[in-house]
Amino acid sequence: MSADVTRYLTPRGALGYKLDDAERYLRAFARIAAERDEDHFRAATVLTWLLVERQSG
Repeated sequence: MSADVTRYLTPRGALGYKLDDAERYLRAFARIAAERDEDHFRAATVLTWLLVERQSG
């Protein structure tokens, strides 16, 4: 999923979009998804990620 995040962010960044927050959130989610060996968005993973982000934020 990390490669998908890069594919999503690269052209937008090249167009001048400020993606600091989006990049941080997407990469954090991609890390958790990779730890679970997932390559699709799953509701349970999103909820876990939200809890982790909330605790670390």
